[in-house]
Amino acid sequence: MKGWSFLIFCLTLNFASEVLGIPSNNYTARRISYQKTGDSYDNGYQQGYGYSKSKSSESSESSESKSCEKQECIAPTDLAKLYVANGVVGDDGYYQREPEAICPCAQGSQQFFKPSMYSTASSSYEDNQLAFELYADTDVCENMCIRDKDGNFWKPTDTTADVILVPSCMGDECNIYVGVSSGTLQKDGGTDTVDSTNPVDISDEYMLPNSKYLKADAVSCSGCNDIKPEITEKCYGPGYYYNFEIEDLEKSKSSSEKCENSIDLPKCTIPTGKAQLFVEYGVVPYDGDQQAPQSLCHCEGGSLQFFESVSGSDTVPRNAYSDDKLAKYIENDYDYELCQRVCVRDIDGNFWEGYDEVELAIVPYCGKCYTYAGVWYGILRNVDTGAQKTTSDTGADVTRDPVGPNSAYLKIVALSCGGCDKIQEIDKCNTN
Repeated sequence: MKGWSFLIFCLTLNFASEVLGIPSNNYTARRISYQKTGDSYDNGYQQGYGYSKSKSSESSESSESKSCEKQECIAPTDLAKLYVANGVVGDDGYYQREPEAICPCAQGSQQFFKPSMYSTASSSYEDNQLAFELYADTDVCENMCIRDKDGNFWKPTDTTADVILVPSCMGDECNIYVGVSSGTLQKDGGTDTVDSTNPVDISDEYMLPNSKYLKADAVSCSGCNDIKPEITEKCYGPGYYYNFEIEDLEKSKSSSEKCENSIDLPKCTIPTGKAQLFVEYGVVPYDGDQQAPQSLCHCEGGSLQFFESVSGSDTVPRNAYSDDKLAKYIENDYDYELCQRVCVRDIDGNFWEGYDEVELAIVPYCGKCYTYAGVWYGILRNVDTGAQKTTSDTGADVTRDPVGPNSAYLKIVALSCGGCDKIQEIDKCNTN
């Protein structure tokens, strides 16, 4: 698994100049560890999406002022592309892995996934090679819609539909293949259907460009209108590697300058009586034991999501988990490629990263509305001071202590699975 990941890492770097729209020989890259010390965030990540320029590129930058205008989101040829609408909630992050690269969009993101090691959709599911697992339950992805590469829309016929989206490449063609584990998808406005054996048996049929698998182009949990072509085409470069840092060896002063891309965000009204949380594009919850957001505002870098408050016994995080009332349940784990660099930002502007393996219960609660983070396992560490939040903190035991304004839980405003640099700026939302 680790050897395969390194191979794909090496291959994707060959396409850095295409994705970023810059000369790749001006950059050096390294995999970011999520075990960072406090001063790791003093080097001006806010290059936009985690990049800094080298001195050798400065002279060309002035002559290419268009690089600070809207740029095309270009797909690397060795990764499978999927448009993901804001608010998509996977059913089980255990089987998924985070994207390798992302381009920002007006109402979602173009995400790029390395291909599965396996030839069938079923085998990819069993060995955690998915882009997404989606379940059409009312608490998870009730209004699921998938657009295929031919422009057709597919919706579940009922709430039993369990759908897996699998990245796979053959030669220089990469696709996101649709496998239906249970239930049925039906073409919108037609009679064609897809299930676990029709038109392909997901356990036996190889994922090949000429196979009968549906090939997904876009996915939404809030209906087909959110993935119409006029919406999904509003995606811009430069793309950014989600868990890679492109770092200037000389750390020139120009590296902190941000290249702004104006994104056509729709207007949004913030509702009252809801707990809110900024969720960056690449967040992968661990499982579906959570509520779907009641509504959201589209933002640069992610979305501002609004959740129903817990009440009664569900103010205890474990109970909220059992009753599917959490805003998010997050786990990073060495064995799986999801949420590798979990970070939360508290209401005072402090950043807390998962140290080693960590599990978090994110609980929405209103008296005065806040979103709380409880440590279920592991350690959250303040990146500036080194202070820690653990499972043994007095007053913050997720198995018995309720959240509330006077509790010992962190009150958080933002969540990232790709490091704290992704939530440095969370106010670029077109709100009324």
